[in-house]
Amino acid sequence: MAGVQIKTLREALGTPKVIRAMPNLPAQIGMGMTAFTSTDEVTRAELVQVQNLLSTTGKTVYVEDESAI
Repeated sequence: MAGVQIKTLREALGTPKVIRAMPNLPAQIGMGMTAFTSTDEVTRAELVQVQNLLSTTGKTVYVEDESAI
């Protein structure tokens, strides 16, 4: 689903809370870099949970601007 915008996912899923992540290939061996972003409705606690999950594949970075993914 690369390139699918959060707006499209939000409409297709019918939910206001959407997190979009873009891992890279080294994530398969725990040495990846995953950028992620979310809709405004996602809480800080939920973002922490997602970051903890994604960090198992390497480093993570939250970006405010979806175009940075």
